[in-house]
Amino acid sequence: QGDGGWSTPDMVTKRYAHILDEDRQNLASEMEERFYQNKGKLTVPKEMRSEIKTENEDLNKLAAMITSNPELLMKVLESVQNANNR
Repeated sequence: QGDGGWSTPDMVTKRYAHILDEDRQNLASEMEERFYQNKGKLTVPKEMRSEIKTENEDLNKLAAMITSNPELLMKVLESVQNANNR
């Protein structure tokens, strides 16, 4: 490998980087285009929509319970702290 000029990994990456550069740039451009194409839009698969609705309902119920019972909030926070300290 030393005779071919490939004695170090750095030499190999410098020598062959230009070969993959165009593909890398095209891939990065395509990824960026797809990412920003739906920016600001929430796209949730149909099969997950009912789960999200149920989770939101559960969160609203939990928020109502905590609002009506501050002691419950303190117990939840204590249990989270205890779990984090383990």
